[in-house]
Amino acid sequence: MAHAAASMLPAPTVAGNQLIIGGIMGSALRRLRAAVTTVGLGVAATAVVVIPTAGTAFAASCPDNNHPNLDGRAGNLFIASNARIRTGPSTNCTSVGQGQLNHWVTYYCWKNGDGGTWTYLYDWTINVSGWVSDSLLSQSGSQSSCV
Repeated sequence: MAHAAASMLPAPTVAGNQLIIGGIMGSALRRLRAAVTTVGLGVAATAVVVIPTAGTAFAASCPDNNHPNLDGRAGNLFIASNARIRTGPSTNCTSVGQGQLNHWVTYYCWKNGDGGTWTYLYDWTINVSGWVSDSLLSQSGSQSSCV
């Protein structure tokens, strides 16, 4: 059986702020964060992309803190009021504060969590560090993966 190489996928294209890879659209390449598996079917091969969705089960570790500052971008980066800052990357983790549009924050890093990706950050306005869902953050959160 033949296996498709990653180089056999169509070249990525960009449409607006959307990245299109092999006909699959995502908000950014780092958001793909998936395992690309090639499956041989006789002489034909198909690339399969696995993307976590809101329905994907995720067991967060609470608390999950003290991550290094790998990103360093700072500013008024909340795009929603009352954004819950949590002890881990899950809505099941304890809320330790609420981010507001006018809060000054620093992005540290991101990781996969409950319902998608989350960014570990420090909110200077309320002196709290923790996790916020990337859907509530400017530029879809941190661009640096937590180690």
